[in-house]
Amino acid sequence: MADNQKNINPVLMILCGIPASGKTHLANSMKKWSRRCKEDKVHVLHICYDELIPVNLDLQTSSLNDQKEDLEFDDLHSSASISAWKHYRKLIIQCVERIAQQIQDITFDLNEENDVVKNTFELPSFQDFWKTFYEQTARKDMSCACLSSQKWIHTAHILLVDDNMYYRSMRHEYFLLARKYGLGYMQVFIECPVNTALDRNSQRGNPIDRNTIVTMATKLEPPSPDKYPWEEYSMVLDANDDGTNSYLTRLLSLMAEAALNPVQPLPEENKEEKEEARAANLTSMMHQADQTLRKVITDKMAKAKGDGFTKQEMRSLAEELNLRRKTFLDKLKTEESLFQPLDNNVGQKSVKPI
Repeated sequence: MADNQKNINPVLMILCGIPASGKTHLANSMKKWSRRCKEDKVHVLHICYDELIPVNLDLQTSSLNDQKEDLEFDDLHSSASISAWKHYRKLIIQCVERIAQQIQDITFDLNEENDVVKNTFELPSFQDFWKTFYEQTARKDMSCACLSSQKWIHTAHILLVDDNMYYRSMRHEYFLLARKYGLGYMQVFIECPVNTALDRNSQRGNPIDRNTIVTMATKLEPPSPDKYPWEEYSMVLDANDDGTNSYLTRLLSLMAEAALNPVQPLPEENKEEKEEARAANLTSMMHQADQTLRKVITDKMAKAKGDGFTKQEMRSLAEELNLRRKTFLDKLKTEESLFQPLDNNVGQKSVKPI
């Protein structure tokens, strides 16, 4: 349970960049810095996708020629692995959400939205993965005992998400999470030349396919705060910066700003204004529908007259069409209408068999 007097906002820090750009190195530097902080002021929880998604999914070694086009992930993952890859990514986000709840000391209200989230946490797939996530993260981040003890002390917590995050939509999922729980949100994009990444990758013990790096570099969407205001707290780091240019100082400064300016929830819509708007829309829709139906009736009556209908037949037809119009509008008013058009057979003379 969180400290009731906690007033330091947690921060979701999203790292993004192509493979071998230096994201994990930056994460490790952040953890070393937090351990040097006096009075236990900052805890960093490092959430590394590479350590949580099973390597046997073979996500980054399949031939590009054999890959299936699939929404955003078409050129990076084999078709056989896409579903599993998405599944694990979803589980990781759910785990981060659980941590956010624990830090913020949030309990569920008995409303529909929270029941959905709560039921998600009861699924066996999540519970099994949460155990792995919990053990992996708690063991790796010994500087933060809060996760293992489930006692979130009065200190700043940085949830450092380490992944390629090459699509903006991937990062936006975490922004929505920050908005939901009132967290600070920031992004760190590590800009790295492809050749540098390829060289670093070749020196790894288990390098990934070079085509994956090249392809991802062409698809990567860097933060663009001018175009997307939710990316306001973003910074770009040079992959070749070894710390001499005070990148850590700049990063910590931005982190402090993000903590002081957590993402605000969307304002609740005024119920009276919402009802007035709904009523106005319904009135406008009914007026348009009535005008359209009257025109249809006029056309059908003109056609019936041209087909030689008698006055009595014309009177009966007019009564039937107007009754249908009123019935349709009544259903529309109660929002029960299936928006079915008038029967085209209405207004046609029946031909008696000889």
